[in-house]
Amino acid sequence: MKKLPSIASRHRIIKNLRSELAQAKLEISRLRKQLRGFNHHIGTKTGADAEKFILSLFPRGKSTSTHSRHDLEVGKCLIEIKGSGCHSNGNNTSHEKWVWHKLRGSGGKKKYHLLVLVGIADPKFQSEYKNQGCGYVIFAIPHQGVNSFRAAAKGGTQSLGTDPDSVYSEQRQKLWEYQVSPRGLKLKVRELNRRLRGR
Repeated sequence: MKKLPSIASRHRIIKNLRSELAQAKLEISRLRKQLRGFNHHIGTKTGADAEKFILSLFPRGKSTSTHSRHDLEVGKCLIEIKGSGCHSNGNNTSHEKWVWHKLRGSGGKKKYHLLVLVGIADPKFQSEYKNQGCGYVIFAIPHQGVNSFRAAAKGGTQSLGTDPDSVYSEQRQKLWEYQVSPRGLKLKVRELNRRLRGR
């Protein structure tokens, strides 16, 4: 019959296990912080890349500084740009989704005439986009149109599946109606500038 460890020996084992558990919890906490920082960095880079892409379409446009009330000025037209990568839909569908945060900025402080949502194109549906093969899908929403989205009213998050044919909610179908090509975006900004000059 196997001899059981003494009480003193069991206390030592328990103490060692508790110490290892405490160290493991510290390591998990450190890794979680690191992951949050990594995700933020990726999100920030995607947003910066989207801004650079839209700015490249308007060589005479003026980029604003960080934390401004909009991102780009083209003539009189003030433009806010939000970028998103392709994210997992999490429900075993064939498509992914784009996610854009704070359509009106923190506390609703953004001021713009046009909201431009930019998503990295999902290669599976490239032929269904109006993007002329530029690698991004663009949605151009006039300021008054932004109000019709619940996410804007709450200052929250707007998501959209990357497959145009998989959209069933009225809100998301409406968002697809704002899809434009790079040339279409230029025409929309030109038209907005005409109206703004005529005021």
